[in-house]
Amino acid sequence: MTRSLARAGNSPGNASISDRDAGKFQQFNFRYDDQLEFPIEPHVLTPFIHWLPRRLQARLLRNFTVWGLMTRPDAAARARFLDTTRMLTRTELQTLFPGAEIWTERFLGLAKSFVAVKIDA
Repeated sequence: MTRSLARAGNSPGNASISDRDAGKFQQFNFRYDDQLEFPIEPHVLTPFIHWLPRRLQARLLRNFTVWGLMTRPDAAARARFLDTTRMLTRTELQTLFPGAEIWTERFLGLAKSFVAVKIDA
């Protein structure tokens, strides 16, 4: 598991965080995830694109994001990115890590990301 849970998946089979998924994350000290409501999508370094419909995102990823301009992803790479990258809400993160304390990282007063912290006593 990487520092971010954003790659939890966004395809119909992975559209929600289930009890099956939550069990995978029981042993941890902290996990970091980007905030869905922050205006900049951190994976492609572009504002607002993650709030657009998926079909429009796929069309814009190649030519209108920093990631797309640097890597020039083909249609398959863009589809793979959209299928595997999904930022979580605070509620989803709390569901994945019941009993964890959720800390909010802020940038210019806006919630930028969450950290689920479990301190062993």
